[in-house]
Amino acid sequence: MYIATFNAGASLMVMCASLLGGLALQYLPELLRLYELSWSPFWVVFGASAILRLAALPLLARVAEPQGHSDWRMVPVFRNVRAFTTTMGFNPNYHFWLRGKR
Repeated sequence: MYIATFNAGASLMVMCASLLGGLALQYLPELLRLYELSWSPFWVVFGASAILRLAALPLLARVAEPQGHSDWRMVPVFRNVRAFTTTMGFNPNYHFWLRGKR
C-alpha cells in the first residue's frame, strides 16, 4: 500500500511538471520577445528546473535516517562487485571461438 501511494503521488507530480513545462514553453517565447531577450525558452525552463532542484538540497540535507550508515561503509562492497559483468556466466560459451585462435 505504501509503495502504491508513493508511486501514485510521484506520477501525479510528474504529470503536473510536464504540463507546467509545456505551458511554459508555449507562452515563454512571447514573454522573452516582450523583454527583448534572445534566450531559448528551453534553456529558461531547464535553468529554472536546475535552480529549483538546487534550492531543495538544504531541505534534503535535514532528512536523517534513523538506521542510516556512512557511505564509506559501502566502498568495500562496491570494490568487490565491480568485477561482475552481465556475461560472467557465459564466459565458456562465448569464448569457445577464441580457443582455436590462440
